[in-house]
Amino acid sequence: MLAISIAIFSCSSDDDSAGSADAESVVGSWEIYEVYSQFEFEGFGTVEETISTDSCSSTPVVSFGAEGSLSLTDFEVDFDFDDNEECFIDGELDGTWEDLGDGQFRLVIDGDTEDAQIRTSGSQIFITLDEEFFGGTLEYRGNKI
Repeated sequence: MLAISIAIFSCSSDDDSAGSADAESVVGSWEIYEVYSQFEFEGFGTVEETISTDSCSSTPVVSFGAEGSLSLTDFEVDFDFDDNEECFIDGELDGTWEDLGDGQFRLVIDGDTEDAQIRTSGSQIFITLDEEFFGGTLEYRGNKI
């Protein structure tokens, strides 16, 4: 069985219509509806996967406070080779965020710092993070609530 843990760190995008976000456009709460991953594996090439949060008992949420506070649902999606998915909600995490300009943001969650590219398009958000350990990206996609 192959397990993939997904917390709100890492992403890449295929929605070219979204523009670079700024502090004002990210403030609010967003339901994460899917996570897109793209990784390069030696001998296999590029592997892409889109995982829906439909199997979660409640939809994961990320909230950006106007004063720089950040809260998010920590979740994990496990799946097997038969494409059976199960989502586990692991609780809530708190942190801070900072707009670095030009769609670049710094997220600090439980003492871990991640730089993210964030784009918005209407009521959608795309949070892209580099996953250096696996050599790829993760993109969290959400809708404003």
